[in-house]
Amino acid sequence: MGILNENKGFRNLGTALPGYWAGSYDKNGEKSFFNIKKGAKPIVIQLRNEKFNRLILGADNAEKIVDAINNNIK
Repeated sequence: MGILNENKGFRNLGTALPGYWAGSYDKNGEKSFFNIKKGAKPIVIQLRNEKFNRLILGADNAEKIVDAINNNIK
């Protein structure tokens, strides 16, 4: 099951447009922030000691962005 097809949980404030997810969601005590439109590849970033537990962002060149992030984590 893909990240966009899973139950995101309770939606807090955010944008409600067909095919576009933007806003924060609470699920089982975890907070996620989504900013992705239908058809974009998701990038999931796990966070520690932040307001959100994870960010789900959409990008056309997701693989390149993920590689750049992973290559620069210290």
